[in-house]
Amino acid sequence: MNVINSSSDNKREFNLESLFALFKKLFLLLIAGGVIAAFLFNERGLISWYKYSMERERIESELDSLHAVESALRTEIEKLKFAPEYLEKLAREKYGMAKKGEKVYKVIPKEEAEDKE
Repeated sequence: MNVINSSSDNKREFNLESLFALFKKLFLLLIAGGVIAAFLFNERGLISWYKYSMERERIESELDSLHAVESALRTEIEKLKFAPEYLEKLAREKYGMAKKGEKVYKVIPKEEAEDKE
């Protein structure tokens, strides 16, 4: 009887040890999963960092294009202030103005002339 009983106790010990090892592994896996999830998904995590990085690149690109527009506008202002021939050209082309004694001819495309008739 002792032999059978010892074998049964060994099986119980083995089952308890393997069950304890399994729970230990699961616990460590859950802890590691939680740490990884916190690293990825919290407000300062990797995914948020990536989103902020992409947003920063977009804003920097937009800022560069706005600097280019600003530079072009400053050049335009300087031309308007200090180049009277440029101002005259702009007045003629954009606003249809003319000097005294000049005649202004307006060319109407053929399609528009047909639409008016």
